Amino acid sequence: MKLHSDKTKAQLGELGALSHKTEAAERRILEIAEKRLEEVQQALDRPQVGADSAPDEDQEQLLQMTTERAQLHQVIARSKQALGE
Repeated sequence: MKLHSDKTKAQLGELGALSHKTEAAERRILEIAEKRLEEVQQALDRPQVGADSAPDEDQEQLLQMTTERAQLHQVIARSKQALGE
């Protein structure tokens, strides 16, 4: 019985350590996503001279940044949910 108890305690200790590492990783993901969101938002906030008549490459870049912003909002929301924020 003692062997089983010792094994269970060891497994619980490992789970606790994994939980701590997971939380730290989630906080890092949140930090990076929030920083990138700030960068993307600043780029999108810059005046786009003639955005409607801009070359296709410029319009594609705006679309990609808008898509990235939406994805970052999702990542941030999931991270906050996982962290209970």
